[in-house]
Amino acid sequence: MYLRGLLFMMLMMSVVAGAGFMGVRKLRLPEKISIQLKAPLITQNMGRIFCLALIGFTLAIAIPARQDTPYYHMIDSQDCQAFVWIKDNVDKLREGDTRPIEGYCHHREAHLY
Repeated sequence: MYLRGLLFMMLMMSVVAGAGFMGVRKLRLPEKISIQLKAPLITQNMGRIFCLALIGFTLAIAIPARQDTPYYHMIDSQDCQAFVWIKDNVDKLREGDTRPIEGYCHHREAHLY
């Protein structure tokens, strides 16, 4: 899928999820059940408690599933040496030095190697 389309799709999904949580938050127990329960804190806030339970359940599933995702790519010593070489020789390339540098091949001078 196109990356910008994914961004807008995720935005719309979060708006729909927010509207859904707003609907869940407004849930109330039926009067017959709330009269039988003698805990007014629970009966008055049943929607909020259910909403927090849904959020906790979602996090309990989502976090462990994504915990092992490798966000950073570890480089080996060969890649490290390549980056050090680039750091040491980037000034020569910026100055317009067209002579081939050891280990570097210009496109026009590729036939020299």
